[in-house]
Amino acid sequence: MTESVTLKQLRLHKPFGPPPLRRIGKRYWLERRLLREWVMKLRHFVLAASLLALPVACATAPASDATLQQTASIMVSITQHGEGMSADDINDLSAQLDEQVAAAPHDPYVLKLAAQARRTLSDYSQDRAQRVHLRHTALAELDKAITLSKPADPPRTVTLNGEASDVDFKDLATLRADLFHQVQTDR
Repeated sequence: MTESVTLKQLRLHKPFGPPPLRRIGKRYWLERRLLREWVMKLRHFVLAASLLALPVACATAPASDATLQQTASIMVSITQHGEGMSADDINDLSAQLDEQVAAAPHDPYVLKLAAQARRTLSDYSQDRAQRVHLRHTALAELDKAITLSKPADPPRTVTLNGEASDVDFKDLATLRADLFHQVQTDR
């Protein structure tokens, strides 16, 4: 025996769920109409949620590739010309790294490269106080990069010595452990 459903019963569906989707004789078109109305109501909520999420997505967007490339270029320059640098040269390069980090304070890729560059700078420094300061700054940048990075972040490509190279976060823990060991031996 088939139950007959009245129009009033069809309208008594849950307000936040889809209407029932069963075929009931000639009244099937009523359910289809109710489903269409429910989808039409739902689209406004989806639109509102996406508009609210848009500023958040824009605020957390990574820095431009130009900032990352400039940081990589500074790192290459330090590696190639680091031997025999004076304390003033090291301070100048450290200030350039500060500018890049200030341009992208929430980009873990820039922070990682800046930390690696500072660590290399600290190896070339003859002044113990300057070396300790550079290593502590590099450690803070690595910690921030670890905090901001996610395991699913894709690698980003930079040009180092004319070759494309990927920057990823697979080695962040090892870099931090090595730098932390150097900081401990400075004491």
